[in-house]
Amino acid sequence: MRVEYKTTLITKPDLDANGNEEPETGGRHDVLFYIHEDDIMKFSVPRLSLGIRWWEDVIKYNDNAHLYPLEFIEANPPKW
Repeated sequence: MRVEYKTTLITKPDLDANGNEEPETGGRHDVLFYIHEDDIMKFSVPRLSLGIRWWEDVIKYNDNAHLYPLEFIEANPPKW
């Protein structure tokens, strides 16, 4: 498979129901990378057992945008 490393982001803290930061959360190192278009089908199922999610799942569908810097999300918006 053809993979291209993008960056590693350190997550910000989770938010509670009131929008306040949860203590002792965040600090996870998330690695972002690209998969070549021709390899997506080979990658899509095996990734599930490794806990790898699509950027769109993290940001758009599960609303975890608060974990990452806004500037990064604006520069790298979900494409789907």
